[in-house]
Amino acid sequence: MEKEKEKTEDNAIKSKYIHPLTDFGFKKLFLNKELLINFLNDVIGTDIQDVTYLPTEGIGEYKEERATNFDLLCKNEKDEFIIVEMQLGEQTWFRDRVLFYASQVIRKQAPRKKRWNYKLKTVYVVSILNFNTFKEESAENDIIERVYLYRETAQKRFSDKLKLIFIELPKFKKQVDELQNNMDTWLFLLKNTFELKKRPKQIKGKIPLGIKYW
Repeated sequence: MEKEKEKTEDNAIKSKYIHPLTDFGFKKLFLNKELLINFLNDVIGTDIQDVTYLPTEGIGEYKEERATNFDLLCKNEKDEFIIVEMQLGEQTWFRDRVLFYASQVIRKQAPRKKRWNYKLKTVYVVSILNFNTFKEESAENDIIERVYLYRETAQKRFSDKLKLIFIELPKFKKQVDELQNNMDTWLFLLKNTFELKKRPKQIKGKIPLGIKYW
């Protein structure tokens, strides 16, 4: 994983444009509120109007608990929580990590010393992956996986309060001439921006390409 990270960062230095899969590139891209909102609305399918950035480091309730460090944590205007994670190198237990991160935000919603009816705000976790975590043959073309809590027998959703979105960039194969919508454009840029020498004429509007790496 460290070798892959070093390789990506080395490529980023040589790139004309921002490399969104580096720590620097990720922050440069998604600390732009307008770009973050556009991205979230496209990938989640929501109509977010505003976001508030929140501290990304969560201290455990007890001293022996591990601190949680999110890549990005924010709330929308409905006070719903959104975690955005970027994972460059393959991590065996990444799905467990996503559940752990979501549980931290869920737990923090319980107020101290107040009556509470357990009504939760929705927690979204959007994971941008440079590897495939869903590797079965039936999922080989599913670039974006949306995971919810379901009732097994009824085959109905149990709750809308936890929504996990996985974006597996290696599965995205389209070239610039094949892009059909905003989501295609985002996926193409996340995967290929650092290799571009100039802005493709097919990509218009305000996009991350306008930000140079150096």
